Amino acid sequence: MKQSESLEIPKSGIRPYFEVTVEDPQKVGDAINAHIVYKVKTKTNSPVFRSPECVVARRYRDFLWLYNQLTLGNPGVVVPPVPEKHALGK
Repeated sequence: MKQSESLEIPKSGIRPYFEVTVEDPQKVGDAINAHIVYKVKTKTNSPVFRSPECVVARRYRDFLWLYNQLTLGNPGVVVPPVPEKHALGK
């Protein structure tokens, strides 16, 4: 399936929904190489996805990368800022 085909409204005319949550920050690693890992949960009714629910673990730097990609590739579009890196425990 081409990317342009996957972004089209399905023939049913119903737009798929996406619910994405970021939760459960966990500090992992030792004292020298510690970092924060977050659970990213996605729920959707889109037929493009194999499963209606997916959970992955992502590091803070993954969110920075995504923010940079969205802002660089979409000038004029408001992209919410990434929260502070050390928000664990606040």
